[in-house]
Amino acid sequence: MLLLLQKHAQRLVSLDLSHQLGNVGSKIVTERLMDFSTVRLLDLTACHIDKSHSQLFKKSKIFGSNLTELRLGGNTKLPIQELSEGLAKCQNLSCLDLSEVNLNTRALAALSSVPHGFPHLRQVHFTSVTLTDVEDVQHLESVLSRSTSSLTELHLGCFVGEYLNQGTGDLATCREIFKVISKRTSLKVLETAQLGVPVEMVIPFFEGIQQLSCLEGLVLERMNAVTTQTLPYLAQCLSHLVLLEKLVFRECYSLKGGMSVIKDGLQHCTRLKVLDLFGCDLGPVDGPHLNEGLINCTSLVGLDLSYNFLRSQDIVPILARNTGLVELLLCTFERNDTELASCLDACTALNSLSIDGPMSSVPVPDSMGDIERPWTLDLDDPSIHQGHILDCHSFLSSLQQLKLQGFRLMPEKLEPVFLKAIKGCTELMSLTIMDCRISEEFVCQLAELICNGELPKLSCLCLSQELPMFLETVGQEYYFKEDTGRRLEAMIKQHTTLTSLDLDLAPITSSTRSLLLRAATERTSNFCDVIVDCDTDEYASTASGDSEEEDSVEED
Repeated sequence: MLLLLQKHAQRLVSLDLSHQLGNVGSKIVTERLMDFSTVRLLDLTACHIDKSHSQLFKKSKIFGSNLTELRLGGNTKLPIQELSEGLAKCQNLSCLDLSEVNLNTRALAALSSVPHGFPHLRQVHFTSVTLTDVEDVQHLESVLSRSTSSLTELHLGCFVGEYLNQGTGDLATCREIFKVISKRTSLKVLETAQLGVPVEMVIPFFEGIQQLSCLEGLVLERMNAVTTQTLPYLAQCLSHLVLLEKLVFRECYSLKGGMSVIKDGLQHCTRLKVLDLFGCDLGPVDGPHLNEGLINCTSLVGLDLSYNFLRSQDIVPILARNTGLVELLLCTFERNDTELASCLDACTALNSLSIDGPMSSVPVPDSMGDIERPWTLDLDDPSIHQGHILDCHSFLSSLQQLKLQGFRLMPEKLEPVFLKAIKGCTELMSLTIMDCRISEEFVCQLAELICNGELPKLSCLCLSQELPMFLETVGQEYYFKEDTGRRLEAMIKQHTTLTSLDLDLAPITSSTRSLLLRAATERTSNFCDVIVDCDTDEYASTASGDSEEEDSVEED
């Protein structure tokens, strides 16, 4: 692939190699990327870039005045000192993405010492910054302040002092961080993740944010500043951010029972387009207040309510006001979701749907372990599938992505409903079924459905399950029959649009696994990604003869 791209080195303006170079030697990467002088966007996200790639930053023509957007996130061993030498040649850089790259004292000092700085920098992604003292914050400020342009996006994830999310971060360091943020009055997007805010600094923190009157996107992820005591200040902060279009509170568990406090602030956010409340542990008591808080919001295109305990009756009014939804993630555990499904029928633009079932685990801090949803389905109730959200509704025909998680799909009950629903998704490009207890027959019927061309556009398939419910007997060993493996093999060979396959099915034996991987490698149009997992110790009857190279089949 790199050799082919090298032939167009003097013409390409965008070079996206994210997640593609993990198995390519550093010498080859450096040689192939040496002459791309016209590239404006370079994306090497998660390409295992390390010190052995030093010459790439020092000698490649990519690093020059043409480069305006550089994305190097996910390269945990990125050599910042060598990168700084390359950045010194990028006078027109407007976007620098170092997400998930550990920026410690030494790294921040190297970035702040780049000659002439970053005069045109407008977007910064530093999501793993270690700030041990005020001097580190000063280095960070130096990187940001040397831009003559107005910084519009700041994605900042900070480890302050020795204690993360314990409310005991160094006061002086935190105070300096807030100064750095509040100075950026032109910010349109602010993301702060895992920022441990001392109790004494919570009020100044929210007061500083509400001064950012141009803010259009606010992301607070796993923030200890969002607590029962601080919710009134958060509500006041939201009431000042009237231009907000994106609001994210991911895994802010203290919001549980607190929607009644912040609903007044939410009512001022009338321009919201994206709302993400993933894993906030919201319960039935919060549903009516959330609905009331969003009473003036009618233009949502993205809504994430997954990993919560909200009732359909509280979700329905929100959906009814926002028929332009494109992406929806929700939880459903009620038998009769007919009204909710009718609302989805009205969402004619919907193309991505994710549903949590009653078995989905709620993400909580490691110290608390996993907790399960308190609701369970009555598997003996013959009406369990009647009125189900996926049962014969027109919104399915326009879906491009569908994800189902945490359902018990018992034979002759929910399995036929789900298969019929999947068959109705004629535009489907991505299907994910995770942590659902499904039978071997379900897997066979799904493979046959795909073989028959019922899902002509499907390119990505992910199946992940435990042992089928009806085979969970202590000490019992069970694995798929040979015929099931043959059906999956036929699916791989015949459905040529399938480019990504992830089968994490406990009953798959090592021999079946080898069969499927071999089928993928023999296809004329190879897969970009194939992962087949099996538990050879517990379920396989034969020893695995697979080599490590078979774990993943990738196209260079």
